[in-house]
Amino acid sequence: MIKKPEARKIFNKWKTDFRGFNKKREAIPHNFDQLFYAFSTSDVDFDTAEVYISDAVAVHLPDLPTCKRTFKYMKGKEFYTLDEFVASWKEDIELMGRESFYRWYDLEVESAPKKIGGMEPQSYIKYKKYIDSFPTVDLKAIREASAQVVDEEDVDFGDL
Repeated sequence: MIKKPEARKIFNKWKTDFRGFNKKREAIPHNFDQLFYAFSTSDVDFDTAEVYISDAVAVHLPDLPTCKRTFKYMKGKEFYTLDEFVASWKEDIELMGRESFYRWYDLEVESAPKKIGGMEPQSYIKYKKYIDSFPTVDLKAIREASAQVVDEEDVDFGDL
C-alpha cells in the first residue's frame, strides 16, 4: 500500500490539472473518476483515499460569484434562498464524489460467501461454462431459411 505523502502528491497533481477540466455538472463524476482511478492504480488504500473525498469536493465547489449568477438564473425554480441553493449544490457534488469513490473502492466487508441461484460461485462458473458450450439458436436465421425453402419449391396443394 502507498503511504500518505505519495497520496498527497497524487491529489496535488489532480488539483493542479483540475484547472483544465470541464466543470459542468455532467463532467463532475468523470473528474472525480480521474482522481480515484489514479489512487487505485497507485495502490492507495481505502482509508487514505477516503480522506481525500472532502478535499476533492472542496476543489470542485464553485466560487460565490458563480453561485450567485447561477442562483439568479434559476431563481424561483427550486430554491428560495441563496444559502439553500449553495447547500444543495455542495451536497450534489459531494454525492457524486462519493459515488465515484465507491466505484473504484469496494467496501471491504467480510461476509458469508455469496450464492448465485442457490449455488456457490465456483459451481455457478462451471455451470455457466457448461451452458455456454451449447450452440445458440438463431430464430431469425431459421425463419429466413425456411422462407427461402418454401419460395424455392413451388408447392401446389390444390390436389389435396
